[in-house]
Amino acid sequence: KGAKDFDSNIVESTSDPIRIESVLNELLSEKKNLCEHLENIEFSFVNASSSTFFPVDGKELARHLSNIIDNAVDAVGFSGKITIGTGSDDKLIKIYVKDTGCGISEDVLPLIGKEKLSIGKSSGSGYGLYYAREFINSLGGELNVESQVGQGSTITFIFPKNERVLVLPKSDCIAYLDDDPLTYEPLRQFVKNRALSQVEVKFFETSSQYMDWSLENGNHILLCDYNLKEKQADGLSVIARAKTKNAIASHLITNSYDDPLVVQRSKESGVPIIAKDKIFEYDVAWI
Repeated sequence: KGAKDFDSNIVESTSDPIRIESVLNELLSEKKNLCEHLENIEFSFVNASSSTFFPVDGKELARHLSNIIDNAVDAVGFSGKITIGTGSDDKLIKIYVKDTGCGISEDVLPLIGKEKLSIGKSSGSGYGLYYAREFINSLGGELNVESQVGQGSTITFIFPKNERVLVLPKSDCIAYLDDDPLTYEPLRQFVKNRALSQVEVKFFETSSQYMDWSLENGNHILLCDYNLKEKQADGLSVIARAKTKNAIASHLITNSYDDPLVVQRSKESGVPIIAKDKIFEYDVAWI
């Protein structure tokens, strides 16, 4: 079964804190039953913690993980190992699916989860990882993909343990778009105090300035204000364009973080929100 036709009755749809291990155990049990005719595929569950609770829609989480496991089954073919596991520390919760399949080439890896493409499958839209990344991003997390050709792949869902942890991929540049220059120095100090190494912060007052710069500057993180003094753009529309360019991660930073319309649009777009007036309360987990 793929992501769309996964048996949604095995878990409830809720955004209350759920026990992650319960979802994974039920999902793994179903996958074993579906693949019982594939005698040379071995499934296993590695649980680093007996109880990991996280406020997430269990049905949505299971749906996306189901698709990742299906990809792993395709990757190993008729023989191999698929491991589902969890891990956590004081900042992060991790869920991973590891396989001993064909692996993904280095030139394709940067595109995984960022473009709708299918690798090494006779059928499939390639939407699974793309929408998984959107789902994870909407919860303030990140999707991590590690792979070696001929060795296999590991797909990891990384979530912040609480709403005051900002999950960022390692980068040496952060682009900050805000039409209020008074916010620049506080943001610079925030990054300086929490960066593991030197990170350059570039400031932009207009979306056109940022977009022109981004065309020549890849692998940056975009932090973007929502309320821009531009008739044709707000922060979410800028982020939507940035996702197709060179930003490796994008966050909306705004004082409108409790506006129902902003929250809904952010969720639909897979964009995490940072409360601008509470930014110094955030910790950062660099992954």
